[in-house]
Amino acid sequence: RGSHITIGYDPDTECDCDVTIHVYVDVYDNETGDYLDYTYAEHEINNGYGDWFTQNWTAYENGSYDFNAIMYDEDWNEEDDFWIYDVYLTSDDGGGGGGTGDDNGVGHIGVIDDWDEDDYVNDYIGGVLEDDEFKEDAYFEIYDEDWNLVDSGNPNYFDALFVSSNLTEGWYYQVVSYEDNGDKELQSGYFYSYGNSTEFEVVNVDNIVVDDDEYAVYDDVGFNAHQGNFDNGVEGVEIEIYKYNEEEDEYQYHASLETNETGEAWLYNETCGEYIWSPNVNDEQGYYQVWAGCDDTGGGNGTEDDDEWFYDWGYDVDPSDTITIGYDPDTECDCNVTIYVYVDIYNETGEYQDTIMAEHDIYNGYGDWFTQNWTAAEDGVYDFNVYMYDEDWNVEDNFTIENVNLLYDYDEWIHAWIHYVPQDENGNNNWDEIVIGYDPETECDCDVDVDVYLEVYDEDGAEAASSGANHTINGEQEDWFLQELSMNIEPGVYDFYVTMYDEDGNHEESKYFSLIMSDEWFDYDWAVEDGNVKIDLQGNTNYDGEIDTYYEVNVYRWNEDENDWVKINELSEDATISSESPAPIHFEWEAEESGDYRFVVYMADGMGQEDSFDFMDEINLNQAPVIEDLNVDHLFEGQLFNFEVLAFDADDDELEYTWDMGDGSPKKDGDSVRYGYQDDGIYTIEVSVSDGEFTTVKEFEMIVENMAPALEISFDDEADEGSELSFAAQVNDVASDDVTVTWTFADGSRVEGTFAQYTFRDNGEYLVVVVAEDEDGGTTMQQLLVIINNVAPAFTQLDIPSGGNEGEALDFTVSATDPGDDTITYTFDFGDDTAIMRTPDGNISHKFADGDTFTVVICAEDEDGGENCETRTIPVSLIEQWEEEGLLPGFGVLGALSALGVIGILRRRTH
Repeated sequence: RGSHITIGYDPDTECDCDVTIHVYVDVYDNETGDYLDYTYAEHEINNGYGDWFTQNWTAYENGSYDFNAIMYDEDWNEEDDFWIYDVYLTSDDGGGGGGTGDDNGVGHIGVIDDWDEDDYVNDYIGGVLEDDEFKEDAYFEIYDEDWNLVDSGNPNYFDALFVSSNLTEGWYYQVVSYEDNGDKELQSGYFYSYGNSTEFEVVNVDNIVVDDDEYAVYDDVGFNAHQGNFDNGVEGVEIEIYKYNEEEDEYQYHASLETNETGEAWLYNETCGEYIWSPNVNDEQGYYQVWAGCDDTGGGNGTEDDDEWFYDWGYDVDPSDTITIGYDPDTECDCNVTIYVYVDIYNETGEYQDTIMAEHDIYNGYGDWFTQNWTAAEDGVYDFNVYMYDEDWNVEDNFTIENVNLLYDYDEWIHAWIHYVPQDENGNNNWDEIVIGYDPETECDCDVDVDVYLEVYDEDGAEAASSGANHTINGEQEDWFLQELSMNIEPGVYDFYVTMYDEDGNHEESKYFSLIMSDEWFDYDWAVEDGNVKIDLQGNTNYDGEIDTYYEVNVYRWNEDENDWVKINELSEDATISSESPAPIHFEWEAEESGDYRFVVYMADGMGQEDSFDFMDEINLNQAPVIEDLNVDHLFEGQLFNFEVLAFDADDDELEYTWDMGDGSPKKDGDSVRYGYQDDGIYTIEVSVSDGEFTTVKEFEMIVENMAPALEISFDDEADEGSELSFAAQVNDVASDDVTVTWTFADGSRVEGTFAQYTFRDNGEYLVVVVAEDEDGGTTMQQLLVIINNVAPAFTQLDIPSGGNEGEALDFTVSATDPGDDTITYTFDFGDDTAIMRTPDGNISHKFADGDTFTVVICAEDEDGGENCETRTIPVSLIEQWEEEGLLPGFGVLGALSALGVIGILRRRTH
């Protein structure tokens, strides 16, 4: 008896082709018949091939079970089934799903998706489940294509999931471990981050081990193929899975899957072991473990191995920023054993910094000494966790090195420096104060503390003042620090020393300079007359000795084009002064053109600027033109007009005029401009008048009204009914307007365009309305009177007998047409004093009662009085003539007819 059942079967098909089948094994309680669980597998078969497939199931508790195996084809039609009854299975503790004791395994996931919901599939999500709870101490590592560690750590999302967001585009390798020391690897494999791309060409295949069938055992293995986010599944991805065989020390074929329409593929109730898998869409390969049902949780396949340990270890720091870690590993196996030694590095706040690794081969009792070294990227205190893994990646031993101070003796220097005398809020120099600015730098790309001291000595070598400051600098990035020193001193010569020390008190840099510390200033006066500028200064100092001073006047003129002051001249002079000998300074300058001017006056000694003032003045050597009124403010579009403005210049300068008509047309020159606007609207005319130096600009509003189109019509005002008349219109408007011409006829029909044709079907007087309208609403309308004359019908058929006999019925058939829509009536006057006959269709029959020659008048007339008649002569023969001509029957017949009175009747009858 055992806890597992393995069900084998050889399916077959009559098709000489590859056929996909699905085999479900449903599990029932033998005593109650209750459904308990199922396992599932997908297979490819072909007619006559000998295949042997297996599925296994592990009992959750002791008892007898029934198993129903059902085969479905690829269209999910049931094809065959069989039952296995009353199989007794045991569980080591009577429960626990897929393992012994309470060992229900561990679930684990590692997927790529759009976790941040920012429409970019670049977020890795990992998690480890145990007893339906997320493990807080699970550990995750992500490496890029070059095997650089990109991210790692414990779950960072509510201590449940590990999320690494916004990974740049490319391939990555993930490792999911049971514990935070990287022990007991649960799964690993490649995934692709799409970065900030929205084009998803690469197919990701994610792997998870979970409890999908809700039996509290983590033995269901799922795969999801997707392009883009997790929900965009890819169907038809083939995945081959191999399981590690401990006895033969190799991975052997286990199963093949194909993703469904949602991109998913599953294996249920998998047994304890190590597995590798590979899809057919890329070269990636993954690894996972199933712990459910293992003899020892966390052992992959649950087998025992030999023990390995660190026999000895130590470390050394040399140079000061590098640690060398040495160790002597050993094993109890009298064989060559491969081990892996990882060193994880953390800073003093416990933040992960880096990992180094080495692989070694060891043998029982052999003395080996291996080393690994690591150089700190920045100064600090570090901890080193050293782990030994055997060749099955089980943690065998570890040790920790704590509080190792690694630092580098970098060089520091002052890159740039200045000194100057500060000013008070009124702009006056504080002569007994000094500001020293400097930019210290270090060759270390790290934070370095430096101390900078400032010392001042008088001419007798006595210290007059001092100050100091501490700064944190980093690499060659620009830092600018200031020290301001206020000294209670007398005017005189002083020596200044600037000294910099590193954080260990080592001297790094010195600067020296000497200055006369004194106050210099000037008294000033200025005047401007007719473009002549005069500036008078007197330089003063409180220093008893002689000091060289420098005076400068900078002249600026406002530039309208650049909208800024532009320097146009510079005046300067030197003078040596003392407290007893001030120096008078005179500057004079003549403006050459009118404008706004600014004068900036400086006084400087050896320390730089000591005093200054500035003033501005408008100098007018010429007056600008004046523009008054425009001679028009209202026009019609297309109307040509001479535009003029009233302008004058007080200096009687010759004026130049420039016109901007405000409609985008080229600018025009001249004091009078003839111009017409091509469209209605409100325009702003800008007139510029220049005297060669100054330009005056003035704007005027111009209202341009729309003009209705001009309309000329050509047509025939009289015609016969049924005629097609042509109407032509010629319109004139400004070129910018589109004009629409519409013709409206008496029957309400309309025609658009400058040409129209219309057929008048009846006589009468007709009114035709033509309207021309431009795009701005201007409308011109004309009414046209057309007289249409009636036209009499015209015969088209005259079928008239050429003659007849007395009493004989003669048929007349005539027809006529009318060019209008008139109704035609036909009249027949047979000329035998019978009534005129009228018929609408032109068909009639008539008998002449007497023999004679008759004049027949046939007329076609319309309802408007139009008439057309045709006259024909018809000879009618008498019966006596028949007799004379022998045309009648014999006497006996005639006598019989006479006896009957028929002849008399015929002679009396009229028609």
